[in-house]
Amino acid sequence: MRLNRLLLLAPFLTACGLIPLPEQTGNDFHVVNDLGPLKASQVAYLNSNQLEYLKIPKLSYRDVTFEAAATYRGGSTQLRVQLFALNRSPNCPFVEAKQEGYGGAYLCDGTGDGQYLTELLLNPDKPLPIVLKNPILDQAVREGTLYLGARILEGQLDFGERVEFTNIRFRGRL
Repeated sequence: MRLNRLLLLAPFLTACGLIPLPEQTGNDFHVVNDLGPLKASQVAYLNSNQLEYLKIPKLSYRDVTFEAAATYRGGSTQLRVQLFALNRSPNCPFVEAKQEGYGGAYLCDGTGDGQYLTELLLNPDKPLPIVLKNPILDQAVREGTLYLGARILEGQLDFGERVEFTNIRFRGRL
């Protein structure tokens, strides 16, 4: 009887956004400059769907947050980066990596219709905790497709240097 009452309440709890998404952890990834010099007007998107390895059911999630630690591994004294997100594959030219063993990236003049997420000011070798929240993340998790992009505004991400994203967690509600 108690279970039946809880089942009757489920639609109301869902409508209120009270049912949390079980925390999903993600694989660490690196944004490596394997393309050469980038212009401040360009956004480079990772060449793979960042959600393809997570087993998140396709439901009406909302209030999704992406948490991670971002660490710059390079020679500039500071790196100022804007992050963007797309819930589909970027509609920009794919540029092969200049060095074997790297994957290349989608390189857009402008944002490539990506949604602005945040701006980071990174110092070498110092992890910066980040929490990203945006309706595009809700939609991306519902559909299982997320491409992250970056624009370098200050400093230089030289060839082979990288920004590491570690301790990745996704959270949300139904």
